[in-house]
Amino acid sequence: MAIETFGWPVEAKLTAEHKFAVRTVKFGDGYEQRQALSLRPKLQTWEVTLGGLPETLSQVRAFLDAQAGVRAFYWTPPGRERLLVKVAEYREAHQGGKVWQLSWKFEEVLA
Repeated sequence: MAIETFGWPVEAKLTAEHKFAVRTVKFGDGYEQRQALSLRPKLQTWEVTLGGLPETLSQVRAFLDAQAGVRAFYWTPPGRERLLVKVAEYREAHQGGKVWQLSWKFEEVLA
């Protein structure tokens, strides 16, 4: 089965977190030894929001629901390289009138 791609434009106000997977062993004299936990020890998490009318957001919700927090898919952050990500949960907020906002975190995965 081919990996799907998230193709909707997101709002320009994005927040990224870069986390390093490191094992640390501390010794009694204050000495510390660190080791990367994998061949690719840095993973990214992106906080994303998308506002719009219910008709538009229903397509995004359907895409996220279809992945069910299990299947990974591709997403390209603005000005960056494509990432393989998953979304474990999303939030909906009414902004007034017919406008709604969805927000979620893209969590980079390795497979």
